[in-house]
Amino acid sequence: MSKKDLNFELNLLPVISLLAVLICFLLLTTAWIHIASVDVSQAIGGQSQAETKKQPELWITLDGKKLSYEIKNVSKKLSRYNQKKSISVKKAPKYFKKLKSKIENLNVALISPSKSTEYAHVIAMIDSLKQEKINEIGVNPL
Repeated sequence: MSKKDLNFELNLLPVISLLAVLICFLLLTTAWIHIASVDVSQAIGGQSQAETKKQPELWITLDGKKLSYEIKNVSKKLSRYNQKKSISVKKAPKYFKKLKSKIENLNVALISPSKSTEYAHVIAMIDSLKQEKINEIGVNPL
C-alpha cells in the first residue's frame, strides 16, 4: 500500500482579508442603525374598537407647500373647528398653537403627504406638532 501525502497547504490570507472587511462593514452599519432609529408608535388603529375612546384627531393632508387640515371627533361646542381648512406650510405652527389652545385634549395627529411633498415639510409638521404637545403622530405611507 502506498501512503498518500497528508501534508497540504491552504491559503487562508484571502479568507482573513474578507473577514476583516465584513467585520468593519458590520461595525459601521450598527452605528448607522442606532443613529437612524426613531421612537414612534401607531397613532390611530393600534387598539381595538372597544378600547378606543373618542378624542379629537387632527388630520393633515400635505400637498406640496400647502396643507389642509380637519379635526375629527370634537364636541358640539367646538364643531366650528371641524371644517376643512387650507393653509401654507410656513403658517402651520401658528395654527397648531391656536388649535391646541382651543382644544386642550387634542393629542392625536395623522399626516398624509402626497407624492409632491418634500420630506423636510413632513419633518417640519412633526416638529411643530411635538412642540404643541401633540404626541401621538402618525404618517400615512404613499
